[in-house]
Formats: sequence, C-alpha cells, structure tokens
Amino acid sequence: MRATKTGKRLASIFLLAAMVLMLLAGCGKSEPTEKKGETDPAPKQTEKASESAGQKEKDEGKKGQTAPAAALRAAIDAANTGMQSSQDNMAFDEEYIYFVANHDRYRCRYDGSDVQKLEKKLENVNMAEGKLWGYWQHTGYQEPGAVYSMDPKTCAMTMVTEMPFAGQDANRIQVSGNWLCYTRDKGNELIVRDLAAGTEKVIFAYAFGDLLRSVESCCIYGNTLYALIRDTSKDFNCVLCACELGAADIMTRLSQTMPLHGETAPIWMEDGLLLTEEQFGGETQYYYAKFADIDVENKKWEFKEDKNKIGVVGDSYTINNKGYSRYVLGNDLLMIDGMRIHYYAGFDYQKDQILEEDIQGYRNGIEMCHGIHDGSVYVCLEKSSSEAEILKISEGGTVERFSVALPEA
Repeated sequence: MRATKTGKRLASIFLLAAMVLMLLAGCGKSEPTEKKGETDPAPKQTEKASESAGQKEKDEGKKGQTAPAAALRAAIDAANTGMQSSQDNMAFDEEYIYFVANHDRYRCRYDGSDVQKLEKKLENVNMAEGKLWGYWQHTGYQEPGAVYSMDPKTCAMTMVTEMPFAGQDANRIQVSGNWLCYTRDKGNELIVRDLAAGTEKVIFAYAFGDLLRSVESCCIYGNTLYALIRDTSKDFNCVLCACELGAADIMTRLSQTMPLHGETAPIWMEDGLLLTEEQFGGETQYYYAKFADIDVENKKWEFKEDKNKIGVVGDSYTINNKGYSRYVLGNDLLMIDGMRIHYYAGFDYQKDQILEEDIQGYRNGIEMCHGIHDGSVYVCLEKSSSEAEILKISEGGTVERFSVALPEA
C-alpha cells in the first residue's frame, strides 16, 4: 500500500480486536470446539464452528443474549453469505427471508407464507441496524446505480449513496452502527461511509505498482473492519488488513502474503477465519486462523499448525473451486456446486452426503440464491414462474422444505 501506519496504530487496532474477543467471552461464548472437560482437542477434530450462527442461544431460549454478540453474529453471517453467494444472496430478519427468484427480489415468512415482491430488486443485500441494505441498478445501465436502505415495516426504500458512474456495482455491503462499508470497481476500491454525517472515504484503492490489488471479502467486528485483500500475483494470494472505523482513513496490513488457493475458500468465524493451504499431491487442508495469533509487529500469522487443522485433507479442486459455495454448520461443511448440495460431516470429504441433486436446472452453484441464518443454510430453488421452493438445511444435514407461491407480476 502507498502508506503505512505506525506501530501504535497497529497495536491499537489489534487491541480493539482483542477487546471484541473479550466481549464475546463475557457473553458466555467459548472456543468453538470447547466442551466441558475438554482442554486440548485432538488434531484434525473439527471445531464447533457454528456458534456464530447463534445455535447455543437458540437452544437456551436465547437467554442472556446481548446486543453486541447478536450483532456480531449477524455481521459474520452476512459476510459469509456475501462471500459464498452471488449478488442474488439472501438476507434475513426475525420475520422474513429476503430472496431472489425469477429475476425479482421477494420476501416471505419462514414457513413460505405472506410472499411479497419488493419494489426494487436489491442486490448484495445485508440486513443490519433494523434495515435491509442493498445495491440497485437502473434498467438499461444508462444511469448510475446506488445503495439503498429499506424499512422492513413499510418497505419504503431510501437512496443512501450513488455510484460515481453507470455500470459500477456496490458489493460486499456491510453495516455497523453509523458505518456503511462496501466495495466497487470489482473490489479495487473499499469505501467507508459515515451514515450520520453523510460523508464517505475511500480507505483502500488499487494503485499501479502496488502489491495489493482487490478486496476479496470483508467483515466488521465491533468497530473494526477486517478485509482479505488479493495481491497482484496469479496464485490467489491474500493479505489480511484492518481499519478502525472512525479513527483511520486507510487499511493497515496485519499479515504477510498468504497463498489461499481459491476465491471462495475463506470462511469468517467469531475470532478468526477458516483458511485453506494446499498440500503436496493436489490436496488441501482447512485451518482455523485466529486473530489472537497474529504477530502484528512482524506481520506474521503462523496458523498452519496441527492444533488448527479442521477435518482432513481433501481434493484441492473440490475445496478451492471458485464456482462452489460453502458454509460451516457445527462441525460440518455444506457445499453447493453446479449440480448438487453436498454435506461433509466433520469436514471429511470421503463422507459425501448428497442433500439435493440436479440443481443445475435452477442456477449454477454460486449463482443460486442462498445464505446462512441462525445456524441453518437456506437455498432457493426456482420451480416455475409462479413457484419456488426454499430448503432449510440444519446441522447434521437435516433438510426441511417449503413451497413459496410467487405473486403474479
């Protein structure tokens, strides 16, 4: 990058990340794999990864849940949904699922009833701070598109910020408090907007000759925005960067270049990310890379240790294929490719449970409408111009189905 921060700035950002983790601990959260009586999980034992989806609070009637913890889980789910899906991703609130079918944006209750077509087909949606946020482009692309917010009670939409010119999308939309974060120009720019002041800054922009090229994914943890930024190589290398919202005007590098070998393999977790490392022989291993293990001063992140291994090694093409979508459910991995929905218990790729076949007639893998909410993955299958089916897939591979009658145009 063209500018670097001082050690104090790096320390302050990392300290803030540590405070977020302490907050989670204060909310009764434990290590993903931690169970009573267990202090040293065996290598390759998959960590309890879906705590971020709120399953623990669901089982306990959500007693003791605090707003910061709930907001953090929602942000992580939104980041994973945006990472694993196309612009037609799902969003969720307490009452509705927001989905795309037949090139329109709808919402319905969790049993498939009360289906409503929204005024605008918002893309790259995110439910945060009590509103639905998304990008909408004018028909014909003759005018600039814009980020809108929608009031779920009235469905009234308000333009928040307009793109500089026609044909430029807003992607990876994240909202926390007064801050709206999004990328444009295919990830070559990362923008932070102060919603209260109505001003925004470009905190990362690709510059010719610079190492860092484009934002692959980002997620807000409390008041800190983390981003995986692709470098200029052809090997899918990324660097982890961070920005303290409201206190910094540029992303600060926290790690060295990491060869991730895939565009959709990283998965955001409550205290780090699931990252992959290609092994000899064409196989790939998942690791749990925790923010707490970052050596900020030396920009080192030594996460590739036996204790951080998740599941077993698998075929690199399957695990890192950029056309596949993947979500973590408890100890397991759900994957959507161009034809099927797979479920791998314990991240064991030899135990391939097929949950749904022949989905290529609906959409192709990552282009399908899907997302994760409250510990379950939802997938929309288009049946006809007047009917869709939504699958709810829970931990263990349990599938529930409900039909959705689409209103006539």
